Amino acid sequence: MRNFLSQLITKGVYLLAFLLPLGTRYILNQGVIGDFAWEYATISIFALESLIWLLAITSIVLHAIDFDDEIHFRNQKLFMMILLMIGLGVTSIATIFFSDYHNIALQGALRLLEGIALVLILVHAKFSLHRFAQCLVASSVIQSALGMAQFASQKVFASTILGVSQKLPEVLGISVLTNNGERVLRAYGTFSHPNIYGFFVVMGIVISLGLLFTYRSTLEKWLIMCALAIHSAGLFVSFSRSAYLAMFVSALIVCLYVVINKNKKLMFTLGIGLIALLVVQTGLLFAYQDVMMERLAPTQVLSSTSTLERQELLSQARQLLTLRWERGIGVGAYPLFAHDALGGAAGVVPQPVHNTFLLVLVEIGIAGGILLVGLLYHIIRNIIVFRVGYSSALLAELEKFQRADMYEQEYGFTTHWYIIFSALVFGALSIFFFDHYMWSNVTGIIMFWMIVGLWMRQFVRVRV
Repeated sequence: MRNFLSQLITKGVYLLAFLLPLGTRYILNQGVIGDFAWEYATISIFALESLIWLLAITSIVLHAIDFDDEIHFRNQKLFMMILLMIGLGVTSIATIFFSDYHNIALQGALRLLEGIALVLILVHAKFSLHRFAQCLVASSVIQSALGMAQFASQKVFASTILGVSQKLPEVLGISVLTNNGERVLRAYGTFSHPNIYGFFVVMGIVISLGLLFTYRSTLEKWLIMCALAIHSAGLFVSFSRSAYLAMFVSALIVCLYVVINKNKKLMFTLGIGLIALLVVQTGLLFAYQDVMMERLAPTQVLSSTSTLERQELLSQARQLLTLRWERGIGVGAYPLFAHDALGGAAGVVPQPVHNTFLLVLVEIGIAGGILLVGLLYHIIRNIIVFRVGYSSALLAELEKFQRADMYEQEYGFTTHWYIIFSALVFGALSIFFFDHYMWSNVTGIIMFWMIVGLWMRQFVRVRV
């Protein structure tokens, strides 16, 4: 029974990594605003949520049968971070009782709890990090290829199974760029927005670098190089500034780690990987220079309007914060609260503010904001004080291993992956200042807490 449950969790974790872009869901109650469907007022259950709850319940049963706290709960630093996460979850539940939108607040609290449960699952589950990375990279390669096809055809095809609606550049509300008066569709993949798609591709790129560091055979390295090239093209067609920012921050962290370690072999490997990315980026930039420059330095009315809307949302968030700062309005209730509280004001857009910290303060109050900042502080502090000397000595020993099965087992507990996930943590946090989807969108929530969970898993194993 114990082995069966353990294997079920292992396979489920791999499946979650591969199916992360899946948007399949069952809509319980479709939200509307006027005559149009409104996502932020919709109550639904996603297939990914069901999978996480299945893994959580199975993990609880498994640990009830065979509980072992030697590694995880005796690490005081990890235990403090887990307590902060639990406090964040409890605060989100408490805000349900103060919310004017109980169903939405309940749904938002449950999704936050799913993210926290995912962290605990990843920390405690027994699985190969190497295979997990392969599953996620395979999924991100597929998404990148799909994104390129969407950009080339200027159409997103609908699929009920994948949870994707049709998107055309001429339809209002679709994320597009303008080039000489022509509307250009950005790639979505199977995600609800190009920015979310872009960050998932960034996850694929950074984790591909992790695989490139650990692969030994020439064939494996060539396959990862091809994957990096495809990822690079997929990132380009997202035209996501926040995704590029996350990519830059993550790459900077990885580069600093490689330079500090003074490992020439690692430097060469990283250099080859970055060259593969830059060659594709440069080629596409020459081909679509006008479109990219419009995204980076907008001159068209459409792009300028988007910037003004973000500024207006920030102003609205500060105004809303003064109304419920002490107790919050409920996770996920921000758009409804903003619509009702500021509905008569000109220029009000019923969507979350593009700043996660402000969004958290409004939705779960000052207590929730303090808990989130406290959690992020502990994570960042533990990353900064990481003992590079210890990691270098450990890697020197692991270089002696030649067999694939040996390094697959050992490298899952080494500092390569710790730095890779640390880089992704910083990349994700950079997006907190400019977007909201890691708090407001199901897939974004799962991606963020998955990164945190993978980082904590390695944090325990490198004995920081």
